[in-house]
Amino acid sequence: MISAIIVFGTLAGSLIYSMLYFLHPEWRNSVEQPKHVFQQRLQAYDEQQGNGRRVNDGF
Repeated sequence: MISAIIVFGTLAGSLIYSMLYFLHPEWRNSVEQPKHVFQQRLQAYDEQQGNGRRVNDGF
């Protein structure tokens, strides 16, 4: 019984998250904002260190 609640709760949460992600671009931007902030800080750090090279070229 408990395992069924966990499984269905996880499926419901995944479905809700996916619907929000694809149907509301402004919500998607707020979710992805930390990734962009991290990339900007990483790039600034690389430039400050003088090596200027990117390890994964954004992939």
